[in-house]
Amino acid sequence: MIQRVLSLSSAIALPGTIPRPATTFHAFALRRWLAVHRELVWPAAILLVAAFAHGINMSHFPYYEGDEGTYMSQAWAVVHLGQLAPYTYWYDHAPGGWIQIALWSMLTGGFHTFGQSVESGRMLMLCCQVISTGLLYGIARRLSGSVTVASVAALLFIFCAYGGYFHRWVLLDNITTPWMLFSIFLLVAPRISLRGVWLSGGRFVTHEEALPVVCEDA
Repeated sequence: MIQRVLSLSSAIALPGTIPRPATTFHAFALRRWLAVHRELVWPAAILLVAAFAHGINMSHFPYYEGDEGTYMSQAWAVVHLGQLAPYTYWYDHAPGGWIQIALWSMLTGGFHTFGQSVESGRMLMLCCQVISTGLLYGIARRLSGSVTVASVAALLFIFCAYGGYFHRWVLLDNITTPWMLFSIFLLVAPRISLRGVWLSGGRFVTHEEALPVVCEDA
């Protein structure tokens, strides 16, 4: 009986007491969620830094390179002409790179969704940079077992002066990089299997240097 009275009295709010605001509970829930998912929150923050560092002023720096226009025109030919190039295709780079640019333009609504065609291509390079940063973080995390090592590796990749210049250009090398890193990421899995090796090899051959060259007749 006494225990029942005590439980009832504890359930009734005392006069003059102020209920705890809902924001306090929300803040506590947020802190608890961040503590549980810190392995996801921290890499996501690094990816945001990569997107910001790469994306700021990327349409104006560096200057427009001639190769960017070449690859964008070849991607345009894939979409609108059904050809590998607007002219007779010679023995040059494998076409996998600008075929991916063509797919990007189709998914985003055309070659002028983000401005000029080169700017739309540079937006794809931004996506490649962010994906490459995440994969590099994952590779370093798996190999070292340390969040600090993985973070340093990712930040060095983000703020590398060389990368800040060349990674913004619409180049086939920048399209190749995430595919190459993804194949390595599969190989450094905690438990490697024959299936993982085959999958890694399949991802590796999708980058532009490994795709077969197809020539067109004049």
